[in-house]
Amino acid sequence: MTRPAPIRNHKSACPRGRLRSAASKKKRSPGELSEIQSETSRTDEIIEALERNGVSFINSATRSKTKGGKPKMSLRVDIPDAVAGAEGGIARSIATAMSVLWEELVNNPRSDFTNWKNIQSAEKKIRSAFVELYRGLGLLKTYSSLNMIAFTKIMKKFDKVAGQNASSTYLKVVKRSQFISSDKVVRLMDEVESIFTKHFANNDRKKAMKFLKPHQTKDSHMVTFFVGLFTGCFISLFVIYIILAHLSGIFTSIVAAMVIHLILRASGFSASQVDTIPGILLLIFICVLICPFNTFYRPTRFCFIRILRKIVCSPFYKVLMVDFFMGDQLTSQIPLLRHLETTGCYFLAQSFKTHEYNTCKNGRYYREFAYLISFLPYFWRAMQCVRRWWDESNPDHLINMGKYVSAMVAAGVRITYARENNDLWLTMVLVSSVVATIYQLYWDFVKDWGLLNPKSKNPWLRDNLVLRNKNFYYLSIALNLVLRVAWIETIMRFRVSPVQSHLLDFFLASLEVIRRGHWNFYRVENEHLNNVGQFRAVKTVPLPFLDRDSDG
Repeated sequence: MTRPAPIRNHKSACPRGRLRSAASKKKRSPGELSEIQSETSRTDEIIEALERNGVSFINSATRSKTKGGKPKMSLRVDIPDAVAGAEGGIARSIATAMSVLWEELVNNPRSDFTNWKNIQSAEKKIRSAFVELYRGLGLLKTYSSLNMIAFTKIMKKFDKVAGQNASSTYLKVVKRSQFISSDKVVRLMDEVESIFTKHFANNDRKKAMKFLKPHQTKDSHMVTFFVGLFTGCFISLFVIYIILAHLSGIFTSIVAAMVIHLILRASGFSASQVDTIPGILLLIFICVLICPFNTFYRPTRFCFIRILRKIVCSPFYKVLMVDFFMGDQLTSQIPLLRHLETTGCYFLAQSFKTHEYNTCKNGRYYREFAYLISFLPYFWRAMQCVRRWWDESNPDHLINMGKYVSAMVAAGVRITYARENNDLWLTMVLVSSVVATIYQLYWDFVKDWGLLNPKSKNPWLRDNLVLRNKNFYYLSIALNLVLRVAWIETIMRFRVSPVQSHLLDFFLASLEVIRRGHWNFYRVENEHLNNVGQFRAVKTVPLPFLDRDSDG
């Protein structure tokens, strides 16, 4: 979220009306020519109506026409200084322009030269801008009231401690100040309500207030409760499965299988039937995720899909915090993605029928696809950094991109070293992994968490902390440092059995989830403190208008 741009009092820009037509190359009939002339005259009437309401068109004299005789123009509306300087003049001029254009264009189904998609997009942007403006005015009103209440309590405390009666004198002066006595904010809020109700709610004030003052839903802890319950049950069942697998000597199945695997085998099901269960569960999960019906938290599921789409197409979408936050989560899920690759190959190659587990691992495409899966999360995140640098012109995003590039190189070198065990690749693993780890640790502590500030009043932390006990921050720094070097396991070459190897991979993946959980908390905390410190309470909504400065 960023600070809203201030409203200018000089020649503000209004919507640019774009009235387009497709030039017809064939000969027109007299009826079509008369219809074109009527549409042209109707356009001229719209412009005259806007000019009568205090706005003027720039470059209106240079309007051209298509071969068919329809107007072809790209005009810009300019509000005179006298109108813009008046109190509420900008809002009234925009409302007038919207009223006339909507009446003549949107409500006129015979107008075939209007770009309806652009008009709908403009309506959505303007509606969002009005909502944010109303919210900002409400925050300003609350800010004024809180300051008055705070000053009153401070003066009462002063009178009590100093034994004086000075509060009444000072309060009279403060109450007469423009900041407290002015009702301009209230009148602006009323004007925004009136305009929004008229143009976006069909004069239905109740409907308009649902947009301007949405009711917050009651917080429910049921999801948190069930997540904790199911997590505890999963841990208990997983421990039971490990014990039973060890006692029964079943080392052919993978460790991540559920305890139901043992129950089904004991009930007489064949190995092929049992091995198809993970594939069926995966298909059920995908079907639930893309289910179009309004069940199973459809808004949340579709929001998740939209975020994934924006991550995959990173350079082509504006990057918000939820996008790069989810992108960072994917970089910690590379082991999961690798296991999904193995699962997909296991079922597509029908290995569950032959129990030939090395069919996929020995395949050329499987090994090359492992590089792609290990690179993609880092690549997407790097592209997000490039897009943020393009939008914000902040060189820090390019430096952050270097962190993900170094992580891509380190991941690729480690995969190659696992297949070609020699001193050359061992040296490359050490160099690339050490550089990437130092890069990541610096960015975690200094940029993402805002810690390690030597001049802070909290030694080597930051000035503002959410947690009262500072020891948590020091412990998290140490924990993040230890978990960031878990890659050392790949070069130590522990001599373990296949089952123990799977357990070790599961353990390292679990440690990465724990590390990412710590990172998430301190990253959100730092973002919140930055928003508060920079007074970013409302977001800037892009409008379908062009500023005068942008035209050169």
